[in-house]
Amino acid sequence: MGLVKYLGKPYLSPEGGITILLFLTFLVMPMGTSPFTILGGCLVALWLFTGEWIRKRHLLFKATWLVPVLAMIVLSLLGLIYTPDLDGLGLKYAKKNHYWIYAVVFSTVVFPKKSVDRLMYAFMIGLLINALAGFLQAMGVVPVFADIGNRGYVGLYGGHNTLAMLLVLGLLIASFYFRNGTKKSEKATYALLMIAFFLHIVIMESRGGYLILVLMSPIIVHNLFPRVSLWATAGLYLLLIALTFSTPVVRERAVNTYEKLSEQYNEGEDFRWGRKYSKSMDRIYMWHWATKLFLQNPVLGVGTGGYKQATLNAGGDMGVDHPHNNILFVAANHGFAGLIVFLWLFWVLMRNGFKNRRSNTGFFILSSALVLFVGGFTETHIIDAGGAFLLSVTTGLQGSLKEIGSPMSQTTGIPGSPGQKAARGVFFQEPGPIT
Repeated sequence: MGLVKYLGKPYLSPEGGITILLFLTFLVMPMGTSPFTILGGCLVALWLFTGEWIRKRHLLFKATWLVPVLAMIVLSLLGLIYTPDLDGLGLKYAKKNHYWIYAVVFSTVVFPKKSVDRLMYAFMIGLLINALAGFLQAMGVVPVFADIGNRGYVGLYGGHNTLAMLLVLGLLIASFYFRNGTKKSEKATYALLMIAFFLHIVIMESRGGYLILVLMSPIIVHNLFPRVSLWATAGLYLLLIALTFSTPVVRERAVNTYEKLSEQYNEGEDFRWGRKYSKSMDRIYMWHWATKLFLQNPVLGVGTGGYKQATLNAGGDMGVDHPHNNILFVAANHGFAGLIVFLWLFWVLMRNGFKNRRSNTGFFILSSALVLFVGGFTETHIIDAGGAFLLSVTTGLQGSLKEIGSPMSQTTGIPGSPGQKAARGVFFQEPGPIT
């Protein structure tokens, strides 16, 4: 009963149970896929067996994201008809549609601002616990569990690219709460969290994570220093980027990337442009063939999961499951139709998040959509378990924006916040005093 009240629910109910499970899911999300998969299954089971899906179905039918998500599901099923790899990757990727059930569940549960605050706290605590495990791995105190890269300081997670995306999301959320904190102790807490998340990113070998950090840092800098001028913000941003690339692991990865690009350039024309596979920079090969398949099949693509086999059929010398790029993955497999639907969904997410950016829910939706979209430049996060789950949760949480009401007259949802005054100036708005 105490946890239910802490999460903003006055009594134990189906909504209260779902909120507790979601709280625990956010807590373990940065610690690997198995924990949140198990909790997610329990959450869906509770939603089904308590009849919440019947009582709250009217909320689902009002969702602005419902049509683009349904269109994505239809395209993936339609693509099974003409894919060259039905029994392999075709069915495997079509089954990824099951992640959308989380969006359906969360769209039927309205989370008040207090509940969303608690969810964000759980997420940041989970990131901190995992970051501490990563630091202990770097010091040799805790064994490395993941066989990835030369170091593998990813804590309890199984890979570094999705984890790096989650860490940047954690940085964004912590900067939001820092910006709106009313006490020095609050600001100090969020500052320490940001330092921990930043340090964990720079000891990992995730070039995709560095890219997300570089592109999302202007928002973080603005939240940290909302009253400074545009030129000062730009200077602070450049200082943060310089600091990032001065750290040993990031610097090593940057130099290594340059060396690999040079090596691939010297291998010859076919390797240079990705017509032939090279281990030096294999993504060039993946992106080349994804683009070529899209141009050859512009309307509906090669079919669900067809990228690998279609690449081999078209003359590629290496079969790769996906092109490590969200947009090219959608374009190659589903053509212009898929691209339109994909961009439509992210437009809905970013538009709704931006309109409500002064609230905790709105800022989370906007930040999550941004890191998923930008992270998709170098990874296919929409078919990764962690990325697909985050996308679905973010999509479903839009249903709680109606609880917030007009974004122009809301509190930030931070404990101790005086209301509208603390909400001013958040994210590219004219800054106002925090009192």
